[in-house]
Amino acid sequence: MGDHRTATARSRTGTTRQHGKEPADSTSPARWMAVRDWPVSRRLFALIALALLMGLVFGGLRVASATDSASEFSRVAQLAQLGERVTTLVQALQDERDQMAGVIPTAKPAQAATGLARWYQATDAAAAQTRTLAAQVDGSFPANIQSLVSATLKDLAPGQEAGLSVLRRTALTSQSALAVIVDYAGPIDDLITLTGQIAEGSNDSGLTTSVQSLTSLAMAKDQAARQRALLFNSFTQGQFADGELQALETAIADQAGDLASFRKAASPSDQSLERTTVAGPLVNKADLIAQYVTGASGLDLSALNIAPRQAAAAWFTAMSATVQQMQVVEQSIARSVVDRSLVLKRNAEGSALLTSLVTLVVLLLVLAVTVIMARSMVRALRTLREARWPSRPCTCRSGSASLAKPPSRSPTLS
Repeated sequence: MGDHRTATARSRTGTTRQHGKEPADSTSPARWMAVRDWPVSRRLFALIALALLMGLVFGGLRVASATDSASEFSRVAQLAQLGERVTTLVQALQDERDQMAGVIPTAKPAQAATGLARWYQATDAAAAQTRTLAAQVDGSFPANIQSLVSATLKDLAPGQEAGLSVLRRTALTSQSALAVIVDYAGPIDDLITLTGQIAEGSNDSGLTTSVQSLTSLAMAKDQAARQRALLFNSFTQGQFADGELQALETAIADQAGDLASFRKAASPSDQSLERTTVAGPLVNKADLIAQYVTGASGLDLSALNIAPRQAAAAWFTAMSATVQQMQVVEQSIARSVVDRSLVLKRNAEGSALLTSLVTLVVLLLVLAVTVIMARSMVRALRTLREARWPSRPCTCRSGSASLAKPPSRSPTLS
C-alpha cells in the first residue's frame, strides 16, 4: 500500500516537473527557420518581401538592359558626328596631297610649302575639329574604336615634330607622286577605317547599311583622288614615272569595284543621288582623259584638243569636279547617318525612361495587391478563430474567478 502511494507521488512529481519546463525560445535559430512555426504576421511579411524582391530583380534587369541600349546608341551618335567631321578632313588631306604631287616636280621643298600654304590651312582647320571630337572617345568605347582613335590623334597631332608637320616634310622630299600617295595613305586609311566602325554595336539594319555605303563611297573617292594626283604629276613632268601608269590603272579598277560595292549597299535614294550628282561635262571630260591615257599609254592629248601645256590644269580641274561631287554625296550620307543615330539615341533614352516608370508602377501595384490580399487573409483567419473558439463568460465559484480559455493551439496572429 505504501509503495503504491510512493510511486503515485513520484509519478505526479515527474509530471509536474515535465509540465513546468520553460517553452522553447521563440527567437532561437531553429524556431526562426521553421516556417510552419512562424506567426501569420511574419508569414505575410515574408510574402510581401518576396514579391517585391522578385519585382525589383526582374524590373531591374529590364531597366539595366534599356539603359545599356541607350548608352550604346549614345556612343554610336558620338561616332557618327565624328565620322561627319572625318569626311571633311579626308577631303582636305586628299586635296593637299594631290596638289603636292603636282608641285614637287618643279619646286624645292621650301618653295612648295609656300605654294601649299592655303591647302595646309584648310587641313589644319579640319584636323582641329576632328581632334576635338576624337578626344571625347573614352574608355566606354570598344577597344578597337579606342585604338583607331588613338592612331588618328597621333596622325593629327599638332606641333612641328609630330603628326601633320612630319608628314608634310616627309612628303615634300619625295621624288614621285607614288611616294607622296604612300606617305598620306596612313592617316587617310585610318580615318576611312574609323568611319566604317560608326555602327559597331548597333542592331539597326538601316544604320549599318548606310555606314557600309558611306565607307565604300569614301574608298571610291580616295581612288579617284589618287588618279588625280598621279596624272597631275605625270602631265606636269610630261612623262610617267616608274610604276605610275600601272598605279593609275589599278586606281581606276579599284574605284570601279568600290563604286559597285557602294551601289549594292546604298539605299535607292542614295544611289539616285550619286548618279545625278556625280555627272556633268567636267566629270565626262575626266573619264575621257583617263580612258584615252590608259588606252594609248601616252600623255599627248592633242587628239582631245588639249594642248600639252594645258593638260595638267585641264586634268586637275576635270577630275577635281568628280572628287568634289563625290564628296557632296558622301557628306549627305554622313549627315543622314548622324540624323539616324540621334533618332535611335532619343528612342533608346525614351525607352529606358518608360521602362523605369513602368517597373515602378508595377512594383507599387504588386505591393498594393499583396497587402490587400494579406489583410483579407488575416480577417478570414480571425473570423475562423472566433467561429471555432467563441469567448466564454466568466464563472465564479466560492468567491474565486475562473476564466474559460480557448485551446492553446489556436493560430497566432501577432
